[in-house]
Amino acid sequence: MTQVAIGLGLRSGASEAAIVALVDAALVQARRLLPELDVQAAGLFTLDSKQGEPGLHAAALALKLPLTFLPRAALLAADSRCPTRSPASLTHYGVGSVADAAALAGAGEGANLLLARRVGSGVTSA
Repeated sequence: MTQVAIGLGLRSGASEAAIVALVDAALVQARRLLPELDVQAAGLFTLDSKQGEPGLHAAALALKLPLTFLPRAALLAADSRCPTRSPASLTHYGVGSVADAAALAGAGEGANLLLARRVGSGVTSA
């Protein structure tokens, strides 16, 4: 079994349904592409400024996954490894992708992304 950190970026007001759908789709894709890894989610990771998002908390409960809020410094430290370079994310958060950076920071030193960033309704995942 391979546990993966799921990084999330989201707009204010992102819904539980949108977050759950995107995470579920990413896990299905990872399991199809890499069946030998037996991919399982270790948890959800995002920027600490998203702590007040009710849809995020509800999604974590629905998915039965721990939710970890990371300081901006942790995302900045992972930014050089982020393949996505979103101008909006760079302007607002100083990183190319909150989802990419949160996944990499959550997974730890030397981690790599299994999948390209996915985009849903008001939410991104990596």
